[in-house]
Amino acid sequence: YQRRVRGTSYNSLSIKTYKLAAKKLPPKTVSVAVYNYQPGSELLQNFACEIHSAAQCEDIVLGNSQISATLSCKNGELLEIKTGNKVVKMRQEVLLYKDDRGGAYLFRPEGEPAQLMTANSRPHIVVTRGELRHRAVVSLEPTLVLTYTLNLVGETGFLDLDILTDLQQFGDLSLRFKTDINSRDSLFTDLNGHTIQQHKYKEKLHIQGNFFPMPSLAFIQEPKTRFTVFSTEPHGVASLKTGYLEVMLDRRSSRDDGRGLGEGTKDNLPTPAKLRLLVESNPALGQDSDEDYFVEYLSLQAYRAQQSVLQPVFVGYRPLSSIPYSSVQLMRKLPCHQELVNLRSVNHEDDTSLLILRNLGFSCRASFSQFCDNTSVRDDMLKSVGGVFITPVEVEEHPLSPFHQFQAPQKHKPMEFSSFYVHFVTDNKLRNRRNDDNIEQYNKIDVNT
Repeated sequence: YQRRVRGTSYNSLSIKTYKLAAKKLPPKTVSVAVYNYQPGSELLQNFACEIHSAAQCEDIVLGNSQISATLSCKNGELLEIKTGNKVVKMRQEVLLYKDDRGGAYLFRPEGEPAQLMTANSRPHIVVTRGELRHRAVVSLEPTLVLTYTLNLVGETGFLDLDILTDLQQFGDLSLRFKTDINSRDSLFTDLNGHTIQQHKYKEKLHIQGNFFPMPSLAFIQEPKTRFTVFSTEPHGVASLKTGYLEVMLDRRSSRDDGRGLGEGTKDNLPTPAKLRLLVESNPALGQDSDEDYFVEYLSLQAYRAQQSVLQPVFVGYRPLSSIPYSSVQLMRKLPCHQELVNLRSVNHEDDTSLLILRNLGFSCRASFSQFCDNTSVRDDMLKSVGGVFITPVEVEEHPLSPFHQFQAPQKHKPMEFSSFYVHFVTDNKLRNRRNDDNIEQYNKIDVNT
């Protein structure tokens, strides 16, 4: 697939090099606002900072052309996410469960959790607005730092939430979103990023029986709205009431739970986590529908949000004199319903590689992403594979265990994986083949493609 970052695009397996030069920005290009400032606290250098008190402040709004997020200027909690004409109102809670009976493997909380973010909390908040992004940093010291980021260029349809936890108290730390979505006690999570599974809240079970693994995403929905949380690492997740979505962040225990570790978990370190929040509408569903949807799929926009957070662009910095190349590009843009799973060499002698693709199964109820050409969804798999590479290639289809050749081309359905042998055709090989009897088969290959 194709990524867009800061106004430029990156195709799969590509390298691009840019020269960085200092630039003097015009006045007021970057604005910095500080809320709940404590005398003696450090301020950003080289920037004029606006100081706001909790008694006289307005809600903080971060926004771009696609999405906006509203935060409380007093305690920093997320109040609202708006995408187009779809608005999800919410309250945000940071909770600490008392768990004296549990351990490394058992979660056995006692009573209601303590709230670390209340209406009377006054965390230090720094809001920066520039040409590339809007960002708000909420410091619930010493336990938690929440960083909300909205990009103004590139991937712009969602809200990124970076979390840094430094848990020094015993208990289980979680982040809860209390939305106005009528989810009817249903929660959806992914199974290893491939399929979606529905969970129903069961009142007869203990609270630990209503927490489920979230490998990479979870969402709640109603007939017109879906609220999705993506993650770069697995978490525990629950929906303990209608409209709730709670993500477990960290835990610290003083006791061993008798499951093999032999000690408590008391060696916590500052731990980063990254969540991505997406609000979508489902315009094809009836607003008053009471039907439960037991089989669900992500939209193409959600797939792009998931892939870009799990497979980010890697950025490196080197001295200008040591850069050996300007750019390297192996592939063109894949159709947005296909995901590159793997490309690895299997035979160095004849430049053969194994390519594995996943044909995404997506929901058509939500609109397509602005970066996705939905006409390519109907492309033939074999033809699109051959045309996606910059250099001339020959594509040979194989089963996923690539030791037996198919007798005939296979039809690839949504949610299926497919594998191919890709033979890279060099100039010398091409010339030799043109001298063979099969010259008509190869004269269509253009070495300058």
